[in-house]
Amino acid sequence: MLLLNTRFSNDKSTPGKTRGRRARGLVEIAQPPKRGISLHLKATPYLAALSLILPACDHQQLPSDIELSQDLGTTVQDIAFTSDRNGNEDVYLMTLVPGNAPLNLTNHAGRDTDPAWSPDGTQIAFTSYRDGPGDVFLMDASGEQVVNLTNHTAFDGFPAWSPDGSTIAFTTYRDLNSEIYLIDIATGEMRNLTQHDCFDILPVWSPDGARIAFVSRREHNWDIYVINIDGTGLTRITHDDGIDVEPTWSADGSRIAFASMRDGNDEIYVINVDGTDPTRLTFDQAFDGFPAWSPDGTRIAFTSLRDGNEEIYAMNPDGSELSRLTDSPANDRFPRWRPRPH
Repeated sequence: MLLLNTRFSNDKSTPGKTRGRRARGLVEIAQPPKRGISLHLKATPYLAALSLILPACDHQQLPSDIELSQDLGTTVQDIAFTSDRNGNEDVYLMTLVPGNAPLNLTNHAGRDTDPAWSPDGTQIAFTSYRDGPGDVFLMDASGEQVVNLTNHTAFDGFPAWSPDGSTIAFTTYRDLNSEIYLIDIATGEMRNLTQHDCFDILPVWSPDGARIAFVSRREHNWDIYVINIDGTGLTRITHDDGIDVEPTWSADGSRIAFASMRDGNDEIYVINVDGTDPTRLTFDQAFDGFPAWSPDGTRIAFTSLRDGNEEIYAMNPDGSELSRLTDSPANDRFPRWRPRPH
């Protein structure tokens, strides 16, 4: 059994109620008799200590009211996100116009989370637990035409769509180790991109489609790496002793925003792709995480607990002009901007 303390959760407590500022989520990967590998996620939204037990890895323990803005770019107006406002985690869509209520796209008894837009903005990939331990699903932007893309007995999740729309990268435990896989949407053909015996998670494509950023503990600390899509050119981007996770590319591919505890609190940072000039963007004592860079490069959306429960905010890439985008007693997290029409 593998135990991993992290922020991804399936907390069934009352929406909007968080069990303490430093509550820990538990990811348990176990092998039930005759049922293969299963992954159980408990999603408290904290950048908590990631404590990992892996046979091939080092076993050390790691440390652990604003008005709605309408000035969010010319055409970037929609955000998909995860919310438990109906008592269960579903994928929602909000249009950034005052008075428009978010639309529940999945509305299923199973947990649906981690939305990822197709590059043309017509489809959404997401993680769902409706058929078991976690699979990557596809649906239209209206919530219709739902399809299980990966359909495996092991955990598959955290999808990321390639800029050309042909391929989805995702995290999987099908090799009894967490790896980044690529799946051709048309053929279903898959390949293991990372092929390493330590955890590799949370892939995200570069805007030019040539590279993938991801999170790994292969050098005994959770850091952000970049790799070419043919598996060559592995580069470690962050080198801090703190936990660095959740990368998101800038529109021009020159920078990566990410979440980190390097200064002792859950905050959002940005760094050049060559690993230089790491810069802290948020300075609140509450949790800030799950950043998502807008397709036009002008805003970064993120999740924050600064008002007592998880809400979605946006800011400029230098941390200025903070805007609160959701206002619900429930928990709203994992924002993902809809791509701009071309």
